Amino acid sequence: MCRVFARVGRAVAHHPRLTVVAWLVFAVLGYGLAVLGVHGENLFERLSTGAPGVPGSESSEAFAILDEADDSGPSLTLVLDGVDPADPDVATALAPAREDLVAIDGVVSVSPVTFQRRGDASSSGIDDSVLRMGRLEVACLDNDRNYPDRGVLKLDIGGGR
Repeated sequence: MCRVFARVGRAVAHHPRLTVVAWLVFAVLGYGLAVLGVHGENLFERLSTGAPGVPGSESSEAFAILDEADDSGPSLTLVLDGVDPADPDVATALAPAREDLVAIDGVVSVSPVTFQRRGDASSSGIDDSVLRMGRLEVACLDNDRNYPDRGVLKLDIGGGR
């Protein structure tokens, strides 16, 4: 094996320009094949995305079960424009939702623990039951665990039967 590398090293040392030209030709050919492809289909058209999987394995069965399950809640988008969040009518608008939750059999009480912008503890709206928004700010509650920055509704449930 040492003889092979010695011959290659000698050839490169004796013909450096030819070596550089050969590498440039190989690089251009490789780039051309990747971009233009063979038979009209280039490299990027042949690529696909997705998680690798083995059909029939436990992990593929688990992925199928998770794909069928819908663990995200309904999406709620609220635009406050020309509405004063400090208005008592806005605060009382949420009262029916609280009453509906308390009316469910087995629910003893409903009390919010956290009501704030994600990552901004200073924006708490617990005391006033209102989260102050800017004039054209959009409040979004997608409740999707994959996108927590789009709003999360977390319920801590205890008791019951």
